[in-house]
Amino acid sequence: MARSAVALVGLVAFFALLLAAVPGRADSIMVNVHTANWLNAWIAAIPNLKIIWLNPNICARSGIECNAETNTLSIHLDSVTSAGFNFIGTLPEVADAINGNLVQVTSVSVKGKPRITGTIPASWSRLSKLTLLDLSQTKLSGQIPDALGSLANLVTADFSNSYFCYGMPNWNATGMPSLTSALFKNNNMRGTFASSWSTFSSSLSLDISGNKLCGCMPPSWTSSNLVSAAKAMNPASVSGCTQVCTADSLNYCPLPNIKPSAAAAQAATLSAVFVALAATIVSFV
Repeated sequence: MARSAVALVGLVAFFALLLAAVPGRADSIMVNVHTANWLNAWIAAIPNLKIIWLNPNICARSGIECNAETNTLSIHLDSVTSAGFNFIGTLPEVADAINGNLVQVTSVSVKGKPRITGTIPASWSRLSKLTLLDLSQTKLSGQIPDALGSLANLVTADFSNSYFCYGMPNWNATGMPSLTSALFKNNNMRGTFASSWSTFSSSLSLDISGNKLCGCMPPSWTSSNLVSAAKAMNPASVSGCTQVCTADSLNYCPLPNIKPSAAAAQAATLSAVFVALAATIVSFV
């Protein structure tokens, strides 16, 4: 353990010297203070980001994609796929001091990162520029916040194959006029349907299969896309439905099994150093 720690310190020191020795380049977008502060919150929530986000050029950091035309950026941690590297942490809050309307992030994806845990902060409802939210294939859990229903620019929301529970979020077309795809497939949702989804157009792609929502499909769910989604989850919830919700079903929310070993975490950190070293060298060349 001590030898590995010494090796890690040595690598970080070498990395710091390397960064100081190579010339920098200008960011391709102008990052405002609200965006910078939220990116720092990511580092606090997922500590090993500190290693791969050492580059002062935000747009050259692994997992960040910038769009100079719109002066916005995307956080795509799913694009960091180096073997042995794991992000370990939670999703960051949007602090009260951060103006969500000024945060330049248009999409967030942590797809396929099984050590991202915890819940979705309701404060993300203030990230008004979000068009894509992909939290699929993680160990995120808890209830999907109703508050996210105010994200007027959100086009795609994917929560598939994770550990979200309780019922459907109460979202509607008035608050989310841009939403075209909402994927909740294969979670632990055993709460109720939400009648508010009947306000969306029939072009909405909704997937609730692989869950066990209780009760019956709401009478207001008359459009073919909603009926098909309910049937795919449980045909008994549609035709001649007599199902009722029990307290056990409404309160069902098991936590995912998360027990990363110290050795695994250390290995991930050491791997991150090498990933960051390679990525930074490439970005400065």
